[in-house]
Amino acid sequence: GDRQVVISGDGVVVDVRTAPGQVTRVAGLTVVSTGTVAVLAQGAGEGVLDDIDVEASAGFGVAVEGPTVARLSRIRAIGRLEGRETELRYPIDTSVFPAIGVTLLGVPEAALTDVGVTGFAGFGVVLVGTSGRWEGGEIADNFGVGVLQDGGALEVHGVSVRGTRNCQNASCAINNQVFGWAATGASLDTVGVSLSDNSG
Repeated sequence: GDRQVVISGDGVVVDVRTAPGQVTRVAGLTVVSTGTVAVLAQGAGEGVLDDIDVEASAGFGVAVEGPTVARLSRIRAIGRLEGRETELRYPIDTSVFPAIGVTLLGVPEAALTDVGVTGFAGFGVVLVGTSGRWEGGEIADNFGVGVLQDGGALEVHGVSVRGTRNCQNASCAINNQVFGWAATGASLDTVGVSLSDNSG
């Protein structure tokens, strides 16, 4: 059915803060963003994001920085390029294009369930210094890199990464490589992970 709550704006549209010993939960939202970040979660406690739809025409979809525990479930991030694909240049201008669908930075205990990302210009998902478990979801039809994992240790089950491609401008061909899943300095255990049609 229709959403009960739809929030739209620029800048940081939904700003979630969590403190040590606290659990902060946000659920059941549609967030429409034309600014820097649709949903930003920060702090040193536990952050829970559940059943959230994000539509971003610029910047980041969901960004999580630093909670001790982060639980993301039923997240659907859509980058709204809508005919602007031919305008893409490298490096990606985050003030103009939806650059990253979901990113987690420095999260020691992450649980991702049913996370879907499509239509972003630089990365579908970026995980930096983040450890935990990711179960289910599809990262599809993004430009650049489907999933980037830098450091951390992940168990990944039943995730599909497909249709990652390069932009058509010469700057992309020279400077940017296409990967379905790229990992550096990271530990990765997978079961039932599918990579398909990811090419330049």
